[in-house]
Amino acid sequence: MQGRELGQFVNDFIWYMRNLLLVQTSDNVEDVIDASADRIQALKEEAQMVETEVLMRYIRVFSDLSNQIKYSSQKRVLIEIALIKLNKPAMDTDVSSLLNRMALIENKLENGVVAVSPTTTQSATPERQSQPKKKFDKAIPKDVQEVADNWGMVQKHLPTHFRAYFKDARFSVKGDNILLVVFKHGAVGYNQCNKPEVIEMLNTIISEQIKKEVTVEVQMLEDNQNFADVYQVRTAWHGPNDLSPIGMAAQMHLDLAMPNFGIQEFSGFEDAEREVFPGCPEVRNGYAYLSGAPGIGTGFDEKLAKKYPANENVNFGWLFSRLPDGTPVRP
Repeated sequence: MQGRELGQFVNDFIWYMRNLLLVQTSDNVEDVIDASADRIQALKEEAQMVETEVLMRYIRVFSDLSNQIKYSSQKRVLIEIALIKLNKPAMDTDVSSLLNRMALIENKLENGVVAVSPTTTQSATPERQSQPKKKFDKAIPKDVQEVADNWGMVQKHLPTHFRAYFKDARFSVKGDNILLVVFKHGAVGYNQCNKPEVIEMLNTIISEQIKKEVTVEVQMLEDNQNFADVYQVRTAWHGPNDLSPIGMAAQMHLDLAMPNFGIQEFSGFEDAEREVFPGCPEVRNGYAYLSGAPGIGTGFDEKLAKKYPANENVNFGWLFSRLPDGTPVRP
């Protein structure tokens, strides 16, 4: 990147960090960030990986950088220096940098890591201070599911550099007190987290948070495997005879698109339905077929539909889905 592109990169990064800060500090973030629901959800997940004080320091460093590179002929060098500052809080001595360094130290202390001062007779290698492990009752599946559903609360207590590893992971219950952590194929987080010392750290942090004994098991998907395969989830769309051909066509498109397709219920359609809905899905020799027409493949002919006005005497049995005038009603 050169020239204006470097300046745009700095501005975009400031704006991104600003959004993360708003996610952390705002109750109704959807009202203050103009973004799609999926993007806001991603921001919420990413915001859990960094402390508020760290974000504020990053914004300050890059705001200063934005002013510095406006008229500089060495924009790239200034940006590289700023990025090094972000990763080396010790290079700065202002209050925000000191808070950043304190947060890193607190994370290490919370996980029992203490650096031993070197002496003339001992190695200066950091050691993990041994601490007696607390005893808790074994968790039940409900406790483990609570951890899986609220992983963000656990993640706050992990060392900062571990938090990003779990971005491509999914969590579920396996057995009585086992939390299954499944990574996508090829995810870097799997190699970093599937180590005895890391799994023990996760067991300890989670157990101390919920006051129940939880055992973590780490797994990675095989190539071309999806999360549904691990949990043995298959689809089984309901296709009763009060489902319109358009609704059936929509379900069949999902069947074709989803790798964990299981089975599709198909009740069939009467001649009148096939007449009013051109391109109506059909079954031949046990296989369901779409029409292959553009779009969803099934249309609706309003003129032909007038041949079949709504009849108040029609009894749907368990459900009147619409009034004769077309008004939808609840069962």
